[in-house]
Amino acid sequence: MLPPRHPGIHLGGPFLAPDDGPRGAHPAASIRDPDWDLFRQFQDAAAGLIRFVTIAPERPGAIGVIWQLRQTGVVVGIGHTEAKEADIDQAVEAGARISCHLGNGAHAMLPRHRNYIQKQLATDALAASLIADGHHLPRTWSRT
Repeated sequence: MLPPRHPGIHLGGPFLAPDDGPRGAHPAASIRDPDWDLFRQFQDAAAGLIRFVTIAPERPGAIGVIWQLRQTGVVVGIGHTEAKEADIDQAVEAGARISCHLGNGAHAMLPRHRNYIQKQLATDALAASLIADGHHLPRTWSRT
């Protein structure tokens, strides 16, 4: 059992985009398409404590897995993605509610308009989350 200050486990992979940039620091060999049976194996190994899962919604099978996760009360975040606008819309419709550390698992260069970061920011049903640890976001912004 986790201490009270730890309400659950965040499964931050392996259901992520495989390309450099969106994949972040996750090993390419570990990336998998979203799979309900594989999630259940993780959840069984975690004694039911996985409460939050990050998924790239463009991956084959992602929308169905998002829906299944929500039916069991697991919070779903979009992250480490290179999703198109329609992928994000479908993920939200299936139950995704968070943009997981928005912009960190992303390509170094994106189209100026209509990219997956802007789409997530413009989607009212998604809450943006950030990791303010001095690495994912700098501790201070330069004043030059």
